Amino acid sequence: MTKPTVDRSAIPAAARGGITMATIGNSASAVTLNPGLTVIGGTVTGSAPAYAGFYAAVYGLGTGSDDVTIAGAVICPGTTRLDAGILLAAPGEVSNQGLFEGGAGLVIAGYGGASYILNAARITANAGNGVYVYGAAVISNAGTILADVTGVDVRGGAFLDNAGAVTGATGAVLATYDGLGTIDNTGIIRGRLGDGVILAGTVNNQSSGTIAGSATGLYLYTPGAVRNAGLLTGGGIGIALGGNGTAGLTLTTSIENTGSIGGGAAGIAMPGSIAAEVEIYNAAAGRISGGRHGIAAYNPSGPVVQLGNAGLITGGVQLYYGIIDNTGSIFGVTAAYLQSGLLLNGNRLIGSAEGAIGGGITFETSLVNGYAVTYTVDGAFTMTNTGYVSGGQDGVILLTGGIVRNSGVITSRNGTAIESDAGAGLRLTNFDVISAAATGVQAAGGAYIVNTFNIIAAGDGISLAGAATLYNYGLIHGGAAAITAAGGYIYNSGTIAGNSGITLTGTAEIINAATGTIEGTGLLGSIVSHGTTTSLGTAAIALNGGSALYNYGRVIGNVTAAAGSYIYNSGKIIGGPSSGLAFYGHVSGKGVISLGAGGARIGGVVDRGQRIEFTGGDEALSLSNPGAFDGKLQHFTLTDTIDLTGISAAGITGETFAAGILTLQDGAGRIALTFANPRSFTGDSFAIFADGAGTGITLSAAPQMVFQSPGNVAVPASGGATVPPPGTVYAAPPIAPPSGLAVSTGWFAHPQLAAAPLFLTPPLTLQT
Repeated sequence: MTKPTVDRSAIPAAARGGITMATIGNSASAVTLNPGLTVIGGTVTGSAPAYAGFYAAVYGLGTGSDDVTIAGAVICPGTTRLDAGILLAAPGEVSNQGLFEGGAGLVIAGYGGASYILNAARITANAGNGVYVYGAAVISNAGTILADVTGVDVRGGAFLDNAGAVTGATGAVLATYDGLGTIDNTGIIRGRLGDGVILAGTVNNQSSGTIAGSATGLYLYTPGAVRNAGLLTGGGIGIALGGNGTAGLTLTTSIENTGSIGGGAAGIAMPGSIAAEVEIYNAAAGRISGGRHGIAAYNPSGPVVQLGNAGLITGGVQLYYGIIDNTGSIFGVTAAYLQSGLLLNGNRLIGSAEGAIGGGITFETSLVNGYAVTYTVDGAFTMTNTGYVSGGQDGVILLTGGIVRNSGVITSRNGTAIESDAGAGLRLTNFDVISAAATGVQAAGGAYIVNTFNIIAAGDGISLAGAATLYNYGLIHGGAAAITAAGGYIYNSGTIAGNSGITLTGTAEIINAATGTIEGTGLLGSIVSHGTTTSLGTAAIALNGGSALYNYGRVIGNVTAAAGSYIYNSGKIIGGPSSGLAFYGHVSGKGVISLGAGGARIGGVVDRGQRIEFTGGDEALSLSNPGAFDGKLQHFTLTDTIDLTGISAAGITGETFAAGILTLQDGAGRIALTFANPRSFTGDSFAIFADGAGTGITLSAAPQMVFQSPGNVAVPASGGATVPPPGTVYAAPPIAPPSGLAVSTGWFAHPQLAAAPLFLTPPLTLQT
């Protein structure tokens, strides 16, 4: 945006006070100008009919060149807007180095050429406009123009060079009929009751300049350009962009700010009917502020508003259809609201309620705006954050889904860090920190989340209301649950930890890689589901039927698995200290299940190769279907207990222990329990005793074998569940963690981020 210039040589030297052709002295009556230049060196006071209903002290009839220089004073004592100090019926040239005053100041009613006006002294209008030109005009003001209505009002193509003061109810109006207006301001333009400036064209408000209005500082009537290095302020709006288009004019409105733009309601505001794209750049030294919004545009159907901010915006930014590239700071109740488009944050977005809100219509556009890289939008809402986004309630809200790529910090001080409750779902990649006082990430169905660093929340770390896909390579931590999910696919090679680790309300497939840890640290456990709650108490949790867990790492906490579930364990499952473990589905693999003080209940199938570990004494293992149990027991000690639920001790007719296998014979068949460390039993004996409705087994220093008469004892299935027979073949579980992620074509790919794509590669074939 280049500063407009005035060719002052176009103004005759005489009009600049260089030549005196005639002199009119003191007079008490109106003066009619003769063709040529008239220089008034004294005082003219009068009022006479002039032109089109106007009265004037000095007037030109338009029969020749109406040029006048005021070195003295011209005063019209009339009190209406039709009483002018000077009136020209045709375009003319006026140079004021003295004073003229009237109901109106200077009126040039002629059309068909350009007028030239220089004011180095004072023009006063007590009832109308200070300077009114019906046609085109070049105005240079170094003095004072004071008006009751409008300071300067030009209705054709105009240029106003103001180094003095222009004041009126409205400061200046340059509303074009046949060309654009331009204002170059180093002084003051003020609207006492209305707008500071109403303009179709260009404004250059330099560092010493002030444009102010009690309503709007600057109302840009048609698409145009604003460069502000000074103060531009309005009691309501700093800059308001109108919706009027003009044929043949520029199709883009450009605002560049290195100074201060402010408004009681909004710094910059646009209605929904703006006629062209809008580009706003707030430089590092720039300040844009508003009581409700720093920048606001209601443009749900376009055109695009493009904002580049390297400075400070207070009041937040609200755009329905646009692009925000922030490397500065944006503060507000909602820092950034973007219904549809692209949000790039490289510094700070801080909201007292929400940090950022987005979602909406799919569109494609680009933003150049002085940058070397063209940003491309492809999707409903795309946000890339390398800075800091904070909300007093929520950090980021996606109204209808969208894409979020976080390499900075997204946080909420009282609510949810990222919330997406509707639409096509959330696509989130987190490379840095997401934190929240309530929930870290909350999403509806269709979410696709990749976490490589930290998601931390005082409530749930991640809450997924619908089926979702989640990859975790970092830390997900929740003060309540680390993850609550309605189902889908969860892959973990990092740490998932919380009061409970994973809470399921639907069918899910979970893979915990060799480097992965899933931990429930609050005595609730690791994997939670909507399975039946039993006497396990407040720690009762379940992997529901149809769900599967492939564990190659560590799962720490109370785990239960309902009938119909599948656990492939080649890592370690460590029970919690309270309610313990409960497995009623199928467990396979060559891993370890460590009981802990809470013990375990097993009623499903446990394949050979699985080890059940007693860890510290006083631990209990309950087997409600011992015939389906083919795992190995290790570290069984004197104070531990094995309870064969539903197997009456009275029905046991024989017992042998050889080669690490304890074999019991009862009326229903043969029960064999394999111990992985039989040598530790040297000098000890098994004690078999009645334990309520079942049979208890412990170690004892003295034999306590109990034999009673045989009886027919049924072996009930746990909770009526159907237990798969031994040898059931399941799909081969994965043996290595995934190496990458599948990326849907058409997802956002930022050229500037090509070295670190939005989602990881190479593609991964998901487990189903």
